[in-house]
Amino acid sequence: MPVIFNDDNYEIIRKKIIENGFEILKKYGIKKMTITDITDRSGFAKSTFYTFFHSKEEFIREIVLYKRDQVNQSFLSYADENGMVGKNEFSEFLSSLNINDLSVYQYLNKEDLNYLTTKWPKEYCFNPEADKVGTMQILSKLKGLSKDANWKVFANFMKMLANMDMCVDYIHADALNETRQVFINGMIEYLFKPAHLD
Repeated sequence: MPVIFNDDNYEIIRKKIIENGFEILKKYGIKKMTITDITDRSGFAKSTFYTFFHSKEEFIREIVLYKRDQVNQSFLSYADENGMVGKNEFSEFLSSLNINDLSVYQYLNKEDLNYLTTKWPKEYCFNPEADKVGTMQILSKLKGLSKDANWKVFANFMKMLANMDMCVDYIHADALNETRQVFINGMIEYLFKPAHLD
């Protein structure tokens, strides 16, 4: 029986497919995951999948955006009654990103990323304006942010933090968590350092 879409269930079905797709991605990786895997796990026909997404690559992009929204919601949960996030809370938030399964990139490897860059439009891979908007939304909520903090440095940091797991075959993996924390500590010191006095 075909699924009937209406305003009440459209987003519910879409979310279910994305969440199940993320679980399949974690289990099999991009190359081995199939539309059939996703629809079987979700309990829908392939035609339902294609109602929401044009291709597997577009679907991966939607998972990335969905998880990014979850990252933003997680970030806001660290805010005080004035909607601001302090230094210690922000450090805790950054440390939680990998632990709380909020990053798609921890389940990708370099080959996956190379594959996606050939399939995605360029603005999916690098969009400076979107980077600025997203980064500034976070930085504007940091209590005690240094006036010298460069949003591009923070944007690069977030991308590098997300991509650390993709390098696991080329680094000392047993020290990855400690390396990640040192990396986070350095960014915290950069973002919250006192402004230079002229």
